[in-house]
Amino acid sequence: MILGGVFGGVLAILAVLFQEVRVIGGDVRTLSMAAFFAAGLAFGVVLWAGSRREREVRRVQQAIASVNTGGVVVDDKDGAIVFANAKMAEMLGLSRADLLGKNFTAIIAPESRQLADAEFVRRRLGASSVYETNLRRADGGELTVLVSSQSLMSGEKYRGSAAFVLDITARKRSEREVEQAKELAEFFLDLITHDISNVNQGVRGYSEILSAVPDMPAPQRKGYIAKILAQIDRANALITNIKKISELRWAWREAPTGTIDLEEAIRQAIAMSMSSFASRQVEVAFHNATGKLTARGDYLATELFYNLLHNAIKYTPGPSADVAVDVERAPGGAAVVRVTDKGPGIPDSAKSAVFARIGPQRGERAPSGYHSGTGLTLVRLIAERFGWRVWVDDRVKGDPSQGAAFCVEVPPAEPAGAG
Repeated sequence: MILGGVFGGVLAILAVLFQEVRVIGGDVRTLSMAAFFAAGLAFGVVLWAGSRREREVRRVQQAIASVNTGGVVVDDKDGAIVFANAKMAEMLGLSRADLLGKNFTAIIAPESRQLADAEFVRRRLGASSVYETNLRRADGGELTVLVSSQSLMSGEKYRGSAAFVLDITARKRSEREVEQAKELAEFFLDLITHDISNVNQGVRGYSEILSAVPDMPAPQRKGYIAKILAQIDRANALITNIKKISELRWAWREAPTGTIDLEEAIRQAIAMSMSSFASRQVEVAFHNATGKLTARGDYLATELFYNLLHNAIKYTPGPSADVAVDVERAPGGAAVVRVTDKGPGIPDSAKSAVFARIGPQRGERAPSGYHSGTGLTLVRLIAERFGWRVWVDDRVKGDPSQGAAFCVEVPPAEPAGAG
């Protein structure tokens, strides 16, 4: 307002000067002074209102920028980020300047982009949305966030959106840990009521036969004793795997920070598995078409491949077992390891259950006589910890009776071809 008075006074003085030089006639001198003063006053009010609005906008922006409970991001109609607060930049490991101009989908993790695209369509239609998604950090890591987004409309026209982004990674991890603890307890109960009970029944049954026939011929007696010892070995293997699974449960919080040489881990597993079946003729053919590949992992990588090989040999009938391990490069740069056997195979109806002694599918048991047990549960848990993917297929496509193929997708620790 003061600025308006100043402008009005200046214009009034100009009016007097104009009158003095006969630019304005003397008869309208008073009127011109009033008009110029009023015009100046109005101009000053406009400037004052504009500057006040600018100060208010700046104050709001500063308040939003200082929010530290979550990220705040605003994008335009094309999805380009036009504003982000410091917390949003911190969550992503970027500076605010780096964020500006980026398309919002560029910070969405690849596996979450389909959902993000669907939510973008909803916002363009003027709808608000609340959803969970994963964002990709500058260091390649991911975080789980809860996004609450509101469309910015001008009448019927979409102008962009504003979103509040809350990091819920720790909460989701805690939920997963509670779920894992519950699954582990149910898994141990399942082992006690089924696997260990079966071992005890076997030992008791063979022992009763030996007790009932004290004068049994030595060769036959030796055979029953061997069966008892095999059951004891089975119990020891169960205990060993239970211990490893329990250890892995506590190591779950810490993702592996080191790397492994994939071929070296596989070769170690081959040697271990062959020594476990010293009384059988075991041949393991190994072929690596990828060359050297360094992957994220630790000593448990050898344990993973050992359990796959152990199952392949175990479920191949007869005194000999021919198993193959092939490593090939997938289109995206990852390696795919296939462990194939010539056992009874796994029918399609049971393929999803073989890794599920722990987890949502644990009730879907594989048919008796097919690959199942603690070893494959351990395989799945190790693969999940490393960020690898495991599944089961047929050795001969479309014909499960020709044997099984256990597959592991191993992403490289660095871009394919680097190093």
